[in-house]
Amino acid sequence: AAAAAATMLGDTSSPFTGKLYSRVTYACNHPQHATMMLTPFNTINLPVRRRHRRAPSLYAALEHFTRHERVDDARCPRCGTASATTCLKFAQLPACLCVTLGRVQQHAADVAAAAA
Repeated sequence: AAAAAATMLGDTSSPFTGKLYSRVTYACNHPQHATMMLTPFNTINLPVRRRHRRAPSLYAALEHFTRHERVDDARCPRCGTASATTCLKFAQLPACLCVTLGRVQQHAADVAAAAA
């Protein structure tokens, strides 16, 4: 059984492999109606955005990556209730976390303000 679980989750023996925990909670808020999944990962892709005229930070990007998001077109598979929230959490961090930071295009006003 343990070997089957390891195969299902992927090889996590690499120092670069971790596990993400994702959960979808439906508006009916019944704990047995939530959907949960563990997914192996090797790299986390984070967009870097300037917020409120402050320099972007890794902390803010990670916070954005793990925040709760509303999913309007989701329906509970058991009771049919519309709307849900989803979030990602780190279930197991790798020994070496690889993060790619993607630049997000800024508005011209933000660029002008930064140059001033």
